[in-house]
Amino acid sequence: SAKKSLFKRITVGKTSGASALQYQSKPIKQPLLRSVDDSCAGPALTMFEKMRAFMDDADASNNRKDASKTAKPGGLQDSIEVAHWMLAAANFNPSLRDEAYAQMLKQMHQNPNPAQVLRGWQLLYLAVGTFPPSEPLWPYLLRFLHESAVAWRTSKEDAVPSGALAQVSSVAACALLRFALCSRLSSHGVTPSHTEIATAMAMPHNP
Repeated sequence: SAKKSLFKRITVGKTSGASALQYQSKPIKQPLLRSVDDSCAGPALTMFEKMRAFMDDADASNNRKDASKTAKPGGLQDSIEVAHWMLAAANFNPSLRDEAYAQMLKQMHQNPNPAQVLRGWQLLYLAVGTFPPSEPLWPYLLRFLHESAVAWRTSKEDAVPSGALAQVSSVAACALLRFALCSRLSSHGVTPSHTEIATAMAMPHNP
């Protein structure tokens, strides 16, 4: 299946398979996907830390050697810059595209913080309209987009405020529609502008 084929390509340290695609509050020490070129290993690790910062992971800045260079965003403009860097890096380097998707899915899966999950969905919404996943990843990503909103609604309804559930479900629906429209193209190739990123960060809204 698509899910199994993706998991076979994933490894995080000594962890591999499905457990590697679960939220973690610490940096990764190597790319999630074995398919990432050796020359892109460094950028892949940087991407993960920037994504954690964009998702406002409180622990992100505490795990870095140089907080002055990699501290988490302190405001909207900083968050926009971080998102733009991530999207551009994956857009212009095909070796990082599936890695970017895997990192986003990982940090949203079983993440106990609804605000972080919402940020992750906003980033995923932007990504699916910016660069395509590989053919092996495509059906798994489609399934994730389709099922995640339902999973949140059914498994979290007693533990998460209804407002957060509604927001996540709304952005997931927008991301699914965007993915369906953009997947007809072989390559997207245009990194979102700062204005487009800011608009996505204001979601949920009508697509």
